[in-house]
Amino acid sequence: MTEPRPTGFLRGAAPDTEARLAALVFSSFTFSLFLQSSRMVERSTDLFSSAQSLGWAGAAGFLGSSVFFQAGLALFCSGTLLLVRGRRSRQAWTFALQALVIGVMAVETACHVYFLKTGATLDWPLFAYSVARPHDVLLIGDDAVEPWVRRFLLLSAGLVVLAPWLAGRHARRRKANPAVIERTRPLAWAMALCGLPLAALGLLPNTVQALDASTARDPVLNLVASGARELERRFGQGSASAREFELQIARTTPRSTRQPNVVIVLLESTRATATSLFPPFYDTTPFLKELAGKSLVATRFHAPMPQTKKALQHVLCGWNASHSVRPQSFSLGLNQRCLPNLLREQGYKTVFIQTADEAFDQRPRVAFSMGFERFIGPRSYSHEGFERANSLGFDDESMLPPSREWLIKNGDKPFLATYLTVAPHLVCKPLTRHGRRHFVDDPDFDCYLNNLRHDDFFVRGLIEQYRALGLLDHTLFVITADHGEAFSEHWRRGHGDTPWEEALHTPFLLYDPTGVRVKPGQLTTPATELDIEPTLLELLGFRVTKGELDGSSLFHLPPDRMLHMSCSCEDNCLASLQGDSKFIYYHWRHAPELFDLAADPLEKHDLSAERPEIVLQRQAEVLEWDRQIRSVYDYFETHRPRKAATLEEESGFLESNVTAGPRP
Repeated sequence: MTEPRPTGFLRGAAPDTEARLAALVFSSFTFSLFLQSSRMVERSTDLFSSAQSLGWAGAAGFLGSSVFFQAGLALFCSGTLLLVRGRRSRQAWTFALQALVIGVMAVETACHVYFLKTGATLDWPLFAYSVARPHDVLLIGDDAVEPWVRRFLLLSAGLVVLAPWLAGRHARRRKANPAVIERTRPLAWAMALCGLPLAALGLLPNTVQALDASTARDPVLNLVASGARELERRFGQGSASAREFELQIARTTPRSTRQPNVVIVLLESTRATATSLFPPFYDTTPFLKELAGKSLVATRFHAPMPQTKKALQHVLCGWNASHSVRPQSFSLGLNQRCLPNLLREQGYKTVFIQTADEAFDQRPRVAFSMGFERFIGPRSYSHEGFERANSLGFDDESMLPPSREWLIKNGDKPFLATYLTVAPHLVCKPLTRHGRRHFVDDPDFDCYLNNLRHDDFFVRGLIEQYRALGLLDHTLFVITADHGEAFSEHWRRGHGDTPWEEALHTPFLLYDPTGVRVKPGQLTTPATELDIEPTLLELLGFRVTKGELDGSSLFHLPPDRMLHMSCSCEDNCLASLQGDSKFIYYHWRHAPELFDLAADPLEKHDLSAERPEIVLQRQAEVLEWDRQIRSVYDYFETHRPRKAATLEEESGFLESNVTAGPRP
């Protein structure tokens, strides 16, 4: 009898298994390297400090991490599959490996899309947070994921599903050699055991001149490494600090007349330099510019963290949010003593109105936890005649009819009303109700500026609404933004992990129509969202009698104060601002940077090499601030655990409370 002819990389041991492995490994390897290569082509300026001088060696170094990871994955798949005995067992394990490869492809695609939209890497904390909230991911991804990416992923997944079986069926015409299979088992064991160490080599530093060291890693390996850092931080945390969140206020003057109403307008993603108030003075917000002449304008106003849910805590609660993508203040039950609750106890009515989808970021539950009596979202009012601004919500002028209805019913008593817009959010859809203008050539930035222009009409309409209802002179208006938005001025887009002024510097107007409580003018001392609550409490005639706030009244700011800021994702970046000196610390991702904003407002000229002693001092300060903030929330997670709401609980809560108010 003729011996089976040796073929393949295991000398003909199991031809059908070899063929399936070859097809599986080829599909995964090709997919991964294609994504990495396309990143170099599409966004080289966001990847490398000097893309023009990268060269073949630099490009190969950038691909090296993915090559190591895919080689390790190939060895693991090959070794484990060749160790399995029996035809049915091999088929079952092939299915398992196919699922593994498709999972890897899906993760790499998600990381690829995230990078293309933000210029940042997708780290484990944000990935885990997003997986637990598929509704939020689908809302954002509806606009963020290009159709070709979806088609390419489906095509590649189909190739992974079908190609191994078609190749195995063709190869089955050659018989396996049991003796060869037995002799090659040690080699199969070696392949399986060497797969993980080989993949781990992709974590080693390389010589690529990457702006962000994490971008040179394979996306899956970066998730693993960032997850390990998170575990190390949690289990290796030092002593935790307690903090008093139980805030109480008392009047400083006797109540003689009706208290003024308070209106807070948070303009979504509105950076200061995109308005008509700051250079380059785009003609986007002419009404806001007109209003600025009658208001107290803080010219150097900053967001402590460029993320909406954190901004709400800074503005409405007056203390620093956790340095985590998770809403820890909400999940730990620390929001009960925020401004809405404090003012409710003083007889104020409270309402929160927004145009973004209610379920996104658990917004109604967060608003009710802060003390708002009523939440009005897009499910409870009509959008007829209004356009969709993005996947999150509609034209912000659609808030005006429900606002008017609420004011007619509740305007006879003092109230706190908060309006949150959505139109300029990254990946917008062009609004046309007030026409379109051409501001810049970048289509994304141009859409952003046009939608911001439409929000100026919303602010005008809101002021006119209060005037028409006779409420204008009895109301204090705070008009600011939750954060800004970046469009590759540096090497990131979006806002969450952007530590430069385009994401942190926001407009701020404190408008008193009577000009009695607040005199018009400009405040040039650096200020922050944390200063809003102390300022309003002072204007309303209250003082804090128990607990403390992290900000200061705008009327009593120390001239040499230092502002601290943080990116939204763990271990991504920290920043501080004192006078004109701006410092940015990127942890392990990039060397620290130091800027003089007076001479260099666009943050283009890094001074860190010229002033190393200042860099060391500022680095120690921001790391200590970060440690203090983390220790506070670590303490409450240890001593006051709260069960975060599930999506099902949230949905049930919305159905019963979103138009009627919070549960008793």
